[in-house]
Amino acid sequence: MEHRTRETKGTILIYKGEPICYNILNTFAEQLGEALQRLGEEVEYFDVKQRGEAALAAYAGKTYQAVIGFQSYLFDIYLPKAGIYLHDLIKGPKINFQFDHPVWMKNHYIRMPEHCYIATHDRNYVAFIEKYYPRIAGSTIIFPGGCEKAAGENGKQEAERNLRGRRIKRNIRYPLLAPIRTIGVICH
Repeated sequence: MEHRTRETKGTILIYKGEPICYNILNTFAEQLGEALQRLGEEVEYFDVKQRGEAALAAYAGKTYQAVIGFQSYLFDIYLPKAGIYLHDLIKGPKINFQFDHPVWMKNHYIRMPEHCYIATHDRNYVAFIEKYYPRIAGSTIIFPGGCEKAAGENGKQEAERNLRGRRIKRNIRYPLLAPIRTIGVICH
């Protein structure tokens, strides 16, 4: 993936609605959206369970800084009459976070739109995706983040220590998500 300086700000569309694995994918989507909003980004959610796949057609022609899913199948919706993937009509990079081995996503990854990227936590998954799924525009590692609060003077929480042990001076709940703030342009 090529890193670029962010030129314009735009809305980030995040997909929700997959209630599998004790609703963890929705939790990831909500927490990422919250972190991005805390960084000043505009976030819009599309909940497929509430609205249905057909409602996604209304997004054709719109432009987003990024369209983000969590093991989402929505990226491979194909419009047979038009002979095109729906997400080729939704402008902006598409990022699908992948947690399970990519072999289990084969039916989706062999049918992907242009400008679709995979973010995963495992470098072996990245190598597998690059080798077996040529339709994927690129893949990268995004390490899981977390933090624990460190109490300061008078019980105030003045600093945070993420799981790698670095000190974070700002009060950001998800310090390792800060690079995602520019994900809308790093994937072009």
